[in-house]
Amino acid sequence: MDDRTHGKLRNHSGVRKVGEQPEDCGDGYVGVWKVTEAVDNWIDQHVPKPSLTPCGHTGVVNLGEEGYTCQNDDCDERFDRETALEVLRG
Repeated sequence: MDDRTHGKLRNHSGVRKVGEQPEDCGDGYVGVWKVTEAVDNWIDQHVPKPSLTPCGHTGVVNLGEEGYTCQNDDCDERFDRETALEVLRG
């Protein structure tokens, strides 16, 4: 979500910050946000769901000769090029 849309939702009480948590990678923190039921329904209807890899994660990383994997650093699942293309095409 871009900053402009996020700002509009905050200004209309559609989104509110409820806390912070440590970043998955790094030393900083990221905000934890809660949306209203109306905003949640709108997102479900208008924002496409990401395609999942065979391991149930998102994103595809090319490992060269080792094949492909997801973007989750803690996952060891590997898959072939054809599967990676299917994930990327949605």
